[in-house]
Amino acid sequence: MSDENILEEAMKIVGGDRITEYGHPTKNFADIALLFNALLVDKLKAPITPRDCVLLMILLKISRLKHKTTRDSWIDIAGYAAVGAIVEGIDELK
Repeated sequence: MSDENILEEAMKIVGGDRITEYGHPTKNFADIALLFNALLVDKLKAPITPRDCVLLMILLKISRLKHKTTRDSWIDIAGYAAVGAIVEGIDELK
């Protein structure tokens, strides 16, 4: 068990390791949206947005939690919620 609560750990990841590894969330999720669109171009009526990507990642974690509860999935959901706010311009990295 970590000394940090889930939200603290998620925010540390979003503003630390992940930004170093993958770049700013707005750019990273725009890149993911482009790749999703390339794969799904013939199946979609509208392009996938970076916001859609964040929601899809949250749904992925919810799907995993249906089968097995892990701290990591809860941390990731909290992190994706923070990233979603950044992508939508509601919040910014500190």
